[in-house]
This record gives sequence, C-alpha cells and structure tokens, in this order.
Amino acid sequence: MNEHKRLAADIVQGDKTLLHFGYLELKDVVYMDYHVSLEVTYFKEAEGVYTINGKDYEFKCNDLFLMPSNIRHAVTKVTKKGYIFNILFDSRFLWDSVNFWGMDDFLQIFRGNPDEYQYMLDRSNPACKKIINFIEEIHREFKYKEKCYEHMVRIYMQNIFVTIYRNFNYEETKEFSVDRHNIKAMSKSIDYIDSHLCDNLRLGDIAAVANICPTYYGTIFKKLYGITPWEYITSKRIEIAVDKLKKGDYTTLHELAYECGFNNTANFNRAFKKYIGMVPTKYIKLRHAESDSNVSNFTLKFSD
Repeated sequence: MNEHKRLAADIVQGDKTLLHFGYLELKDVVYMDYHVSLEVTYFKEAEGVYTINGKDYEFKCNDLFLMPSNIRHAVTKVTKKGYIFNILFDSRFLWDSVNFWGMDDFLQIFRGNPDEYQYMLDRSNPACKKIINFIEEIHREFKYKEKCYEHMVRIYMQNIFVTIYRNFNYEETKEFSVDRHNIKAMSKSIDYIDSHLCDNLRLGDIAAVANICPTYYGTIFKKLYGITPWEYITSKRIEIAVDKLKKGDYTTLHELAYECGFNNTANFNRAFKKYIGMVPTKYIKLRHAESDSNVSNFTLKFSD
C-alpha cells in the first residue's frame, strides 16, 4: 500500500481551528484521548478494540465511529494493522451560520446520554460506504492541496453529515435551534472564553459578552455544545495542562494548576482525574515510563 503513513492538517480561520484531520498507520494501542471537539473516526484495514466511555467495541475494517464532546476513548487493542482517520471539529462548525455553516439540525447526531449513545455506526448500513468515500476524498484534498481544497473539504464534511442524518434514523427537530440573532453573540462569547481560559472566568462576565442573562446563556450553551459552560472551560483547561505536561513546560504541579486557571491543586487533581482517568502524578510517571522504555504509545486506563 503506497501511502503516507501519517498526515495531519488543519483548516484555520483567523486564530480558530475549524477542523483537524489526522491520518496515521495503526500498529499499536494509542493514547487515551478526550476533547471538547466532535469527532468522526474511520478504521481502514485495521481491526482491534476501541474503548469508549469504559466500554469495549470490536472494530473491523471500514468501521466508523462518532464521538461527542468530552468522551474518553482509546484504541486499546490492535489485532490487525491498518490505518486510522480522525476528523475533529468544533460544534461551531455546525451551528455558527455567521462564521461557518449554521446546520444546527445536525447537532442531534452528536447528542445523547453517554451510556446509551450509539458511538459505532451500523456497519451493515450501505450509507457507511458513502461516508467512507467522502473521508477518503477529504484525505486526498489534504494530501495534494489543490486549488480550493479547503472549500472541497467543507463540502465533503457537509455530505458526511447529510448522509448520516438521512440514513441513521434521525428526525427533523427544532430542539437544537437557536435564534439567528443569538448565534453571533454566542460565538463572540466563546471566543472570549477561549482567550481567557487561564483567567478567573465568571459566568456573569461571559454572558455579558453575549448580552444574554447568565441562566439563559447556560441553556443556549448546553443546546449548542451538549455540555455546560463550566464543563467546556474545565475540559479546555485540562487540555492545556496535558499539553504542558507532554512538553515538560511546568515547574511544579502547584504552579501548573494556577497557570491553567485552577484556584488550587485539589480542584486541578479532581478535574484531571475526571477527564484523563488518573491524577497528574500518575500521568507523569506513565509518560516517564514510556520515555525510558522507548515505547511509542501507551494506553491510559480509564480508572485509577
């Protein structure tokens, strides 16, 4: 198979990453992952076990998975080598008609009780082949970067969502609709959050940026992201902390906690374990063990 073994590419607008595309050869287990971003995953030729929210899913060649916000997931077993494709994107990619698309009907694809959500698309559904073809086209667009490739990626993403929406038992609903005049304000408030993540954020101040009362702001936010503003903020802060730990960009955990917006180490440790599955000290030990043994990947357990 004469293909690149790894590819990572982004679509960026200003200082916002709209979409991240990742493609790599899957030989071994991979890091436990979590993120606010929504995700579409496609396994090509590979077989193994994908552990999502503590439950094991056996995947085969051409299986597809959907990942809502803040769901821990990892490839915990590889029985046949192959390739994994990941497409990560912010919810705003769907609902912000001012800066992005404004397809809020598609938000329901990534909503539901985490314990009941259908992470794995039914492989017997013929629509899966169409979705795979669109993902392969996205890969080709990023690989060759011909004229207007970013526009083509958006078109293929739209085709993916339409195909899922039409063929996997979703129904038209106004549940996720938000008045258009509130969309621009919400997007502005999220930009404010993202640029002040490590500061002492207050819901009242955030809502004021959107010129919406705090209670109603929380309701709209949950509708658009599937999580509360504080869950979003905490998750983003932990992402910053993990990045700093990977790079060794910290002196003490106490200082790291404050640098990432936490007011004490107890809250930091509690949040870190909730999202990563272990306390920071154990995470650091596993990173060191990985480095000492020259292992390229390790699997983070879902409980301490």
